Amino acid sequence: MYVRLTNNVRLDEVPAKVAETLMALNADDVSRIIKICYELLLLSKGDTEVVMRLIDQARDKLASLDRSLADSQMILKGYNLAVNPPDDPEPEPEVAKDAD
Repeated sequence: MYVRLTNNVRLDEVPAKVAETLMALNADDVSRIIKICYELLLLSKGDTEVVMRLIDQARDKLASLDRSLADSQMILKGYNLAVNPPDDPEPEPEVAKDAD
């Protein structure tokens, strides 16, 4: 189960907060697990159960990274809308309806 946590940050601090979040992401663990899987498969061709569990761990870590990236993207999208609100289109003039 995943829980969304909320932080209150001043608008001008949003880019720096997202940068901190991105810097904390670590894909090195995933690379390390993949290399271990590679080595295990070369060394002990019959021990695929361990490799399957490691691949599952790598996929979980990748999913976590993806969620963090998606959150950062969503935050920046909201930030951009707050800083650069879209121009409101001019309201169309009302057309008088003829009474029957």
